[in-house]
Amino acid sequence: MASDSVDISDEMRKKIAEHPEINWNQIISNFIQEYIHDLEKMEAELLTCKSELIETDIAELAEEVEKSAWQRLQKKLSIP
Repeated sequence: MASDSVDISDEMRKKIAEHPEINWNQIISNFIQEYIHDLEKMEAELLTCKSELIETDIAELAEEVEKSAWQRLQKKLSIP
């Protein structure tokens, strides 16, 4: 399995340190998997879509996917 690193704020690092019982690596891995799933779903929908999307439409869709994934992560982590 590959390893990578993520930059987080000092404040977030302190909050993470308050919960050593949580497998943060697994949470981040799950978040990335869900995000990739959402992107692949969006790409598949774009390929089957008969409308002509411009780059700004695609950027807006990508932003919505990112917001949705971030909201799910916040909910899982109970982040306000």
